[in-house]
Amino acid sequence: YFFNEDVIEPTGIVNGNSVLEGWYYDSEFTQKCTFPLRLKENTTIYAKWISKYTVKFYDENSTLLNSYDVVEGSLIPVINPPKKEGYIFKGWTFNNEPVDDNFKVTSNIELYPSYEKEIATYYVYFYDFNKEIIDVQIVLEGASATLPTLNEVNGYKFKGWDKDVTSVNSELHVYSLYEKIAEKTPN
Repeated sequence: YFFNEDVIEPTGIVNGNSVLEGWYYDSEFTQKCTFPLRLKENTTIYAKWISKYTVKFYDENSTLLNSYDVVEGSLIPVINPPKKEGYIFKGWTFNNEPVDDNFKVTSNIELYPSYEKEIATYYVYFYDFNKEIIDVQIVLEGASATLPTLNEVNGYKFKGWDKDVTSVNSELHVYSLYEKIAEKTPN
């Protein structure tokens, strides 16, 4: 190039697995060049390279879902997590450690999903002597419902409930069971 000649930005330069971030007037990369440059004297410009890494997302069976090339210091890309029936996606892990939204990529990484079993809840309806609802409870799957207290019914004795309410795993309609008390005959 010659004095007072415009210099255009060099392109097509490759440096292994790195990405060209830009050109600078100093080796500390504090004074960025703007192209085209008009040379007034002998000038050295420096290329600033940033390492590029691969982020791979796998499912729990180690099947590759997605692969992204990112520059060093980037946040991990956001992707839709794989669904797993009966489980809630908790996040991604790298080397069995959770990765948060602020995780910065500094090497090639492989991410795997982390899940937590979804705990279902069920309604348990309790009915009295007149087949009216006296209590409704929301019970965690596998837990027990609390049996309500019933009012006395003249001429009948409470015998129990028609269903077991321990280890609930579905919606339940539980009816009270009564037995008629035999009338005493006068002697």
